[in-house]
This record gives sequence, C-alpha cells and structure tokens, in this order.
Amino acid sequence: MSVESEVAAAAQRYGLDPQMFAAQLRQESGLQHFRDDGSVITSSAGALGIGQLMPETAQWLGVDPYDMADNLDGAARFMRQLLDRYDGDQIKALVAYNAGPGRVDRAIQTHGENWFDGVVQMVGDEPLP
Repeated sequence: MSVESEVAAAAQRYGLDPQMFAAQLRQESGLQHFRDDGSVITSSAGALGIGQLMPETAQWLGVDPYDMADNLDGAARFMRQLLDRYDGDQIKALVAYNAGPGRVDRAIQTHGENWFDGVVQMVGDEPLP
C-alpha cells in the first residue's frame, strides 16, 4: 500500500477530510516517515515520523511513533479529537496539533477572539514541547 493510500485510510477511519489530512502531514513531514538512512524523521523539538508526534503524545495515544502505520493512526485520531474539542474548527485544531491544545485553550481564555495572537505570543515566549 502506498503512503498516500495509508494516509487516506487513516483519514477515513477517523472521519477526516483525506486531502486536508494529507496536506497537514505534507506540512509536518513532507509525507515521509523515514530518512534516507532508514532512521525515523525527528524534528528539532523531538517530534517523530510522518505525523510528527511528540513522544508524550504518542504514549498518551498508545501508539508506537516509530511504526509508520501506528504513527498515522495516532496522528489521525489526535486530529479527530482536536476537531471534536474545537467544535470542528479546523484552524484551531491544526494550531493545537502543532502548538499543543493547552496553549490554544489558554489563548482562547485570555485573548478571546484574538486567540491566535495569544498562541503566537506563547510560542515566542516558551520553547515548543
């Protein structure tokens, strides 16, 4: 099965728009799970694989971030949970996927409609997880 097929299957399993989910993963990892040397793609912050899951998030989701199918499943399930948490608001869900839902929640509480500015400020003030 191709990466694109696996991405579409994970999106469908959790009721996500397959094109949106593929675009998210393309931004996160270039739709790549492994480097040319066979190691798993890891960001400077420590996020792993095609879904760029932080180790703590992967553990919370109960997935192995080093296994591409598990990583994809975790990424899709996490995005579904975020979409549900933010009443289908794709922007809030995408920002929460990257900056963390705690940051988005705090920004909404303290900045209201200007929540995005609050997230940007928080990310600038503290290292990403």
